Amino acid sequence: MKVSEIGNRYARAIFEVSAETGNQMLVLNELRVLRESIEKDGDVHAWARSSSMGREGRLGVAKKLSSTLSFSKDTQNLLMILAEKNRMYLIPEIEEGFQFRIDAANGVTRGNVKSAVALSQEDRGNLEQMVEKAVGKKVILSYSVDPSIIGGLVAKVGSYTFDDSITSHLRRLSEVLKRRAH
Repeated sequence: MKVSEIGNRYARAIFEVSAETGNQMLVLNELRVLRESIEKDGDVHAWARSSSMGREGRLGVAKKLSSTLSFSKDTQNLLMILAEKNRMYLIPEIEEGFQFRIDAANGVTRGNVKSAVALSQEDRGNLEQMVEKAVGKKVILSYSVDPSIIGGLVAKVGSYTFDDSITSHLRRLSEVLKRRAH
């Protein structure tokens, strides 16, 4: 997901506030719970996306949600500001921007790996070590299976793409053969 400028502003603000109170990991977990509630609970989703609910209604729902989920003061304050300004729809972006800031502060980068078949734990560990050496940071990778790459894998980490798929090998071989034919 691409985080908008306004989502980034809120993420930066809650990151700075939670750094002062020492609640960064707590706030991150609360933002995750909030995002998951929006994704899974139809009523919460409707509240977060509603443009017709009045200010008092939005604030009332925000207070009830904060109380029910026992959010920290930092998260409660953020939620009240978002409800006040009718920007609850930004919660997923704020969570992602917040996670990015925590990762940056800890020297961590995240990436995605697509492989033709599921990778074993040993293969995942070896791949993570290789990618960490290449990017010079600790990496956290998420894995998915994509049969369209035929064999091998494609890893995207930050601005780096490591493409060792059979599909890309075949494409490069085809390009070499085309150049030699001319």
